Formats: sequence, C-alpha cells, structure tokens
Amino acid sequence: METEIKVVQGKWSVFGRRHDDVFMTVSFDDDATFTPLPHLNLCARVIIPILETKPNSSFPIDVESETLFAMEDQITGALQDKQISCRLVAGLTYEGLRELVFQVEDKDAFRSLVGSWMKAHPSYKISVSEHEGWDFFDDYIRLTDSERRHIAEGRVIDNLIKNGSDPSLPNDLGYCFEGKKRVLRKVARQLAKKGYQEVGLDFENEQITFSISMPLDRGCIKAESDANEELANDSGASLNGLGCVNRDGSLKSFTPRQQTMRSVPYRRRKPR
Repeated sequence: METEIKVVQGKWSVFGRRHDDVFMTVSFDDDATFTPLPHLNLCARVIIPILETKPNSSFPIDVESETLFAMEDQITGALQDKQISCRLVAGLTYEGLRELVFQVEDKDAFRSLVGSWMKAHPSYKISVSEHEGWDFFDDYIRLTDSERRHIAEGRVIDNLIKNGSDPSLPNDLGYCFEGKKRVLRKVARQLAKKGYQEVGLDFENEQITFSISMPLDRGCIKAESDANEELANDSGASLNGLGCVNRDGSLKSFTPRQQTMRSVPYRRRKPR
C-alpha cells in the first residue's frame, strides 16, 4: 500500500527575522528542519501580492487575511487531493507580500495545478519562483542553533515575568553545559572566574550547571548567552539551555537546545 502524501504536515513554529534589511514573519514546518527530504528537490515559491495592507504594516487587513487563508487552503487541499508529491514547508509575510514555500518532487503536476489555481484568482498577480534544492529554505527559513536559543531564552524571561519576577531586580539564571569531564572542568574554572556560582556538577552524565544573578534584561542576557556559547565552543563543550534557579538548586523554565520553539498545529496564525 502506498503511503499517503500529506502536503501540510507536523507542528509549525513562528518567528520574526530581518534579512537583507527586510523584516519578515516566518511560519514553518519545524519537522522539515530536522528530517532530510532529498526527494523534494525543487523549491517553488508562490508569491502573492497583498492588495490592501494595514496602516504602517506589511500585513493584510483582516478581511483580506481571510481571503488569503482561503486561497492557501484551496491550493494545499487540491495538491493533497491529487496526491502530488510536494510539501508546504513555510509561509513568509514581508513588504506587502505573502509567500508560500513548497518543496516539490512531482514538478510537472505541481506546475499544472498551481497554474490553474492562479488563473482562478485573476485579481491577484501571483508569480512562482523556482530554485533547485533547499538553499532558499536554508538561507531564509531554517533557524540557526543560536536563533533557536535566543527565542527560547525570550520565552524563559516572559514566563518569569508572568509568574511575578521583577525584571529590574537580579534573578538567579542557570546555564547548563554538556561535554566530556575534562572539557567541563575547564568550563567550570572559567565560569568561576566570571563570578558564576556552582549549581550542579554531574561529570558522570557529562553535564554541569552554573548560575549568575542579573536583571531580566533581554539584551544583557543575550550578550551573556553569546559569551557562554563562545566559551562552550572554544572549550569543546555545548551550551544546552538557560533556566531560573530554584532555592533547592534545581532549574525551572529550563529550555533545552532542541526544544526551543513553541510548536503549534498548522492552523492558523493570522498576520498581525
């Protein structure tokens, strides 16, 4: 029995990014960033100019948002019904454009169906840009480890403030490092020199945690995290997350490196 093709899959994540001085809101299939899909070797970007944007915004007015969502449902549904081998991997909104990014295997069938869909919406001057491989996804959509970490740290800060922490006062923030015992001992010495306090040394499981007290200032925490990531890289260790230290020395609001995005079902994030 043939496996059913699912054009829209998995859990999706959303983030904002500035690229080439253009700010874009990116929603993407997070599974596609971790699962190799070499058979989907054509990137097809379906670019839809937004007819009416909100004041001082690149996003469509609410009424048009619903129209664009319906159009998106129509094309993904048709591709699904026809079992055309492709996958919607991202959606971008920027500078008055809405862009659907597909990775495609069945190129001719995809082009034919998308062409018919475009003709059914003559009020929109839709275009399609094609690129071989995954370079566009890698350059414009795929998050780096550092970006994932910074997004996660922002959520830690938000949760702490939401739960009553005063952002202007020092909070005990814990950093977790992983690596070989010899490497972690070196990292521990460097952290101690910077004024960090030992929270836990678990050399058997190749993990250590140190804390530092500082206000919940995003810029300062980002700088501290960048410095710790540099320390980890230079030492041969890995920085595995940030959390708030409880009185008993355990971490709360901890965000491991591979669990940094808030995953939600694809359906539906309205542009704001």
